[in-house]
Amino acid sequence: DTFKPVIEEILEKHPGLSGLRIFEKLKDGGYAGGTTILREYLKEIRGIKREAYVRYETAPGEEAQVDWGYYGELAFGNAFRKIYFFVMVLSCSRKLYVEFTTSQSLETFLSCHIKAFKYFGGVPKKILYDNLKSVVIRRYVGQIQYNQRFLEFSGYYLFKPFATGIAKPHEKGKVESGVGFIKKNFLAGRAFKDFPDLEIQDREWMEYANQRTHGTTGEIPDV
Repeated sequence: DTFKPVIEEILEKHPGLSGLRIFEKLKDGGYAGGTTILREYLKEIRGIKREAYVRYETAPGEEAQVDWGYYGELAFGNAFRKIYFFVMVLSCSRKLYVEFTTSQSLETFLSCHIKAFKYFGGVPKKILYDNLKSVVIRRYVGQIQYNQRFLEFSGYYLFKPFATGIAKPHEKGKVESGVGFIKKNFLAGRAFKDFPDLEIQDREWMEYANQRTHGTTGEIPDV
């Protein structure tokens, strides 16, 4: 109870901050309680309600999911540039790869894939995407026209791209959760001097994130 005002102050400054990050901040302030009671209190004051979907699991190497996230603007000399982050999540283990960029161009998109494959040490059989322009040119009466250059890329690396339904984020919920996890557990409450500092902190945090016990699977992603 003595920490409730502290929690409310944290949420006022960072409304989207995750329970894990709040727990870390409270521990720095002397909190000796557990995470369960904290999460229950956070649910109570946030009034979280979620639509239920059936969760599915896949075999190792079977599937990955990809999406972009947006960080905001960061100083580059005397100017500011928009910063995005590419996320690939392995559907079985939930191991994730995060790459911050200043562009969402097709060249950057493909480069991020190659770096992710190197990081994971392999290529999944299938990768799920939403209506990204780098992947889908147009849809018509249930038919999907893929970006030809992207198809050539997927053919070279021998994975099958799969476009999920429009406005159906739950179909690639693992990477949607990954993007949210990055925003709440890495970006929230941190400061970056410049883009190189952001990249360094990203690499360090990514190792931590893949060594934690995952909240859904109960397993460590990087095994």
